[in-house]
Amino acid sequence: MLGVRPALGRDFTPQEDAPGVRVVMLSDRLWRQRFGADPSIVNRNVMLNGQPTLVVGVMPPGFSILDKSTDVWSTIGFGPQARTPRGRWICVVGRVKDGVSMAQAQQDMVRVHAELTRLFPNFNTAGPRTWSRSASS
Repeated sequence: MLGVRPALGRDFTPQEDAPGVRVVMLSDRLWRQRFGADPSIVNRNVMLNGQPTLVVGVMPPGFSILDKSTDVWSTIGFGPQARTPRGRWICVVGRVKDGVSMAQAQQDMVRVHAELTRLFPNFNTAGPRTWSRSASS
């Protein structure tokens, strides 16, 4: 999605984005500080919140998205009940399809927001945010 490959290991698979699946990617910083830059951490379980969790990859040095202090990324694995909005705790990141302008993408997000407002009138009241491509895109 973001065009960044793990430095070690692999990306998440679609099958891993399911309820109960416990897989993570580590930041380079955490990998070096906590695991001594051991490349064999990939495909090993670590304890996360008291649960064994499989490390599938390590991201490259300096990688971050939205929060530079994040050291672990996991799949969400929404089940059917979790797909009804209950709070604003997730930030969605998307990639604009080749050939689609930012204005077209923003227009589509306005449409999506209008539909969510219609479906969930007491929840989705803040309005869509406008984002722009980064300078490196």
